[in-house]
Amino acid sequence: MVMPGLLDQRPLDLRAAEDRLSELATRGRQLLGIGLLLSVLCALMVAASPSGPGVPVGLGAVAAFALAGLARSDRRRMLVRLVAQGDALTIGAVRAHADQLATPRERGRLARGLRLAVRSLEPNARIQLMVDAARVDDFAHRLIWLAEAVADRRARFSPQALALCGQLLHDPMRSPLCNPHVPERELARVLDLVEQGCTWPSPVSAAPAAGAYAR
Repeated sequence: MVMPGLLDQRPLDLRAAEDRLSELATRGRQLLGIGLLLSVLCALMVAASPSGPGVPVGLGAVAAFALAGLARSDRRRMLVRLVAQGDALTIGAVRAHADQLATPRERGRLARGLRLAVRSLEPNARIQLMVDAARVDDFAHRLIWLAEAVADRRARFSPQALALCGQLLHDPMRSPLCNPHVPERELARVLDLVEQGCTWPSPVSAAPAAGAYAR
């Protein structure tokens, strides 16, 4: 069964997307507030009567925190998709997330994720990352190059390139690196776009060639 990939997604309507982002942010804050309130109430009730109704209230607090986490995750996924879409940087939240993706901390995380994907080929590797081993093997040299480039502060990446790179690792349904039902040619297309979004300060900076790590 062939499934659509990252590049097959229909562009999100920007006005609807902005409303949805605001809704998810509000929901997350409200659920977090409810969780904190229930936590305080639970502590007071347990202190007054350990065998009283404090435990169910505590479970309600846990549920509220979990739902707040889901809202936050949904919002982050939507932000990454909008950054990758390329025409949504007029939305303040999307522009702010694009800036965050370019920070050394986020780029470091992305580079580690790419290296972990390649390490999944090692015998008895215990990598908690859902990637397709055959795809990783076929494109290992390009993934290693990309990991080194992302980690190198001399390299400049467009927001769209960083977002697409993140989706390769964290969108298991549509990522051609994770899902073998997405055509393999889609992985080459995504990597082409990511590499095209990478620039170096000057030719003298000795940026590695994309095939430099070929086995």
